[in-house]
Amino acid sequence: MEDRILLPWDFFQLLPFLALIGSFFLIVMLRYFFMAGGFYLIFYLWKPRVFQNRKINNKPHPPGQFWYEFKYSTFTSLIFALLGASTVLLWQKNFTAIYLDISEFGWMWLLVSVVVAM
Repeated sequence: MEDRILLPWDFFQLLPFLALIGSFFLIVMLRYFFMAGGFYLIFYLWKPRVFQNRKINNKPHPPGQFWYEFKYSTFTSLIFALLGASTVLLWQKNFTAIYLDISEFGWMWLLVSVVVAM
């Protein structure tokens, strides 16, 4: 079984694998900061009174709740980074397929494969 030669690094080496995990972790955390941070800025800092009557739960948050949620989100991001890096390892050793050229199987297969993967 041939290894994938499309990637310039061997992710079975420790440093490239750690860099891959770090890259995935950074991407997931940036996405988290933009999404969660954006909603926090809008609903809690910029216009909290406008949306106050639309909140489901009007009780104040317990002390430390923000950091509790942030820690769990960070841990979850690390799990996603590990899974993403592991998928690259599996792909690099031909144990799974990741199609980089959509025209190889077409747009319909791309849509079906996303639904099947869910």
